Amino acid sequence: MVKSRRFRSDEAVNVLRNDIVSGKYRAGIFLPSERKLTEILDVSRGTVRSILKQLQEENLIRINPGRGAYVAETVERKGLKRFIVFMSGIAPLGRANEGVGVLLGICRGASKLHAEAVISFTRDEEVVQEAISRYAAGEIQGLIYSDCSDYDKFIAPLEKNGIPYAVTNLEFDIPALAARMDLRSVGRAAGRHLASLGHKNIGILSGPTDKFIYREILAGFRGALAEDEIQLEHIAEVNSESEPSRIAALEMLSLPNRPSAIFASRDIRAAGCYAACRELGLKIPEDLSIAAYDDITWPEGRNAGLDTVREPIEEMGEASVELLQEWIISGKKPESRIFKGEITVRNSSRKLEN
Repeated sequence: MVKSRRFRSDEAVNVLRNDIVSGKYRAGIFLPSERKLTEILDVSRGTVRSILKQLQEENLIRINPGRGAYVAETVERKGLKRFIVFMSGIAPLGRANEGVGVLLGICRGASKLHAEAVISFTRDEEVVQEAISRYAAGEIQGLIYSDCSDYDKFIAPLEKNGIPYAVTNLEFDIPALAARMDLRSVGRAAGRHLASLGHKNIGILSGPTDKFIYREILAGFRGALAEDEIQLEHIAEVNSESEPSRIAALEMLSLPNRPSAIFASRDIRAAGCYAACRELGLKIPEDLSIAAYDDITWPEGRNAGLDTVREPIEEMGEASVELLQEWIISGKKPESRIFKGEITVRNSSRKLEN
């Protein structure tokens, strides 16, 4: 019991210390009362007094008898204070939703640290040089990219100058610190889902496989099907738009041996597949099972009951801020945060009868 109580005390003092140095409680401001702190930290009143005494010895607070404890004027705020976010384009609609999700996550992460995020929609080599100059002048502590395709142009100059950075939702094959999806796990999650329902004649509406993201998703999808000795027979490569996907799905579903299930590697491609089914008089999931990836690019997909591997875009945005904070505090480049694909099952796929 004593060991458990000591652990709670150590955890509580870390929480209060972090709140002070991050700026949640600013210099000269009184902390909550002892009674309130017992509720916030979930410890006894005696433990709260011990914590306050320890923080006073660390010169973080001053204790005014009869009035309470306040943050010392000499406290220097540590960690992330101000950074730049370089956004890529946010059109068309589906990618706009993705961009908004990235910003929401980044803003949530910044809010937790009481940090300021400067948002920029300009991205070129001159902007990178400007960021390097602002870092040298102490105006910013680092930057975040919403995806990045060119290591030499946008990442290498930062690493050369020792500037902390992170990439949110990295979809390119470059060696950058990032909060990103395990793209093979996306394909694998969709493949295991459809195979577990008994489907063996399966098709895929993929993006162009000269792009890293779609090569990886396809590799994961093939691998998952191979575990059940299922050969992927139907593959169509189309851009991330509904109309080309509709045309590709019409061709695939008009074949004599049409698939019983289709995986669309973006929700917007699934929208085209739904349209093709309406034209052909096919019911979902009775006549065709559909799974997709992202839960973003076709907002109506949720109401349509689309099964999809969710892209946790807000969580990745927040994680990129945490990576920046970790780098700044430790002085060392941390490890990337990798998010695994997980299927969200609604009602666009069904189990086949034997």
